[in-house]
Amino acid sequence: MLWTAVGVVLFGVVLVVVRDHTVLANYSYTLLLLGLLFLAVPAVLPAQYSEVNGAQIWIKVPHLFSIQPGEFAKIALVVFAAAFLASKRAVLNSAGRQVFGMLLPRGRDLGPLLLALLLCLTVFVRARDLGQALLLFGVILVMIYLATSRVSWMIIGLIGFCGGAYLAYLMFAHVRVRVDIWLDPFADPQNTGYQLVQSLLGLGTGGITGTGLGAGHPDIVPFASTDFITAAVGEELGLVGVILLLRPSFHADQLIGGLFGLVTGILAGLAYYNVRELGELGEREERTVFYFTLFSTVASALWMALFEFHSVDLQGGLLLLGVGASATVAQLAMTRAYQRGKTLVSASLAYTTVIFASFFGMLLWHETLSLAAWLAIVLIVASGLIATRFSRANPAEQD
Repeated sequence: MLWTAVGVVLFGVVLVVVRDHTVLANYSYTLLLLGLLFLAVPAVLPAQYSEVNGAQIWIKVPHLFSIQPGEFAKIALVVFAAAFLASKRAVLNSAGRQVFGMLLPRGRDLGPLLLALLLCLTVFVRARDLGQALLLFGVILVMIYLATSRVSWMIIGLIGFCGGAYLAYLMFAHVRVRVDIWLDPFADPQNTGYQLVQSLLGLGTGGITGTGLGAGHPDIVPFASTDFITAAVGEELGLVGVILLLRPSFHADQLIGGLFGLVTGILAGLAYYNVRELGELGEREERTVFYFTLFSTVASALWMALFEFHSVDLQGGLLLLGVGASATVAQLAMTRAYQRGKTLVSASLAYTTVIFASFFGMLLWHETLSLAAWLAIVLIVASGLIATRFSRANPAEQD
């Protein structure tokens, strides 16, 4: 509470002192030097005065206090980047060299920002704080995109990020440990994977509605108040509480659709779980699909009876008939996959229907896909491949 009060007071002081934020642009390079200084000091101090959990990002005064100067450095560096990009925006959008159809700015135009970013990343790597390095890199990349409106910079940045992440995996043992934990936290549940395993168990205990305020055990997770806040909230408030804390907003005409999507998403997850359970109990997939289809048909009929719906002509009826027949066959195949295969792999591959639906939309109805849609398709395919590879690497895994 004390530090919260101090933060509120400082926030008010800034609002009073800095009436016009544009004046900060006059001190952009000064702020850059201050930001680099704040980052470098903990990295060069002895470990006993700066290291916490393997990262040298703190300044610790024994028996008094500890502070993380990098938090102030991030503000200074973002202000510098904003001022620099605002002053160079016209040049970045007009001058440069065409390479593979992309306009790359001249070195003297973007060089100072890239040099500052490289110095910051070097300090972060020296301090073994790769999370902050990723955060700063992502923020600067988004700022460059907002200043230039060029998707090519996002692509170049993502390629650079992938290369840097791979090098970090090869160079730093603690990065490899974290990747291994992410892939399979239950491989070492009592040591390196303990925190992640406990957070998953907490979320599983909370379920949909949670155990109730004060009825959970977030203290079992070592860093529940910092790194795993969602796990602590999810255990006591459940999925519903986490969603409400995120405060999703809808326009007035989107409320029904948003709630319908939320409910159907939850029901879909429960349906997949029930399909797997029925398969393990020996229920035939034909019977499972029949009852699921019957329930869906009755629910759809009730919906159509209560709300308006468009009339269907002969061509539309034939299309609906084809969709229904193919969907039934697909449901049979997917049910068998959930019963006999691994849930993670089956769920990932099930989402490849988005890819086929997109291609059918382009071929039959001449739809066009945005860049965001293509990136989503790539993410879907990548998740399926990663899940498949992970499953093959753990043949003894069940579910």
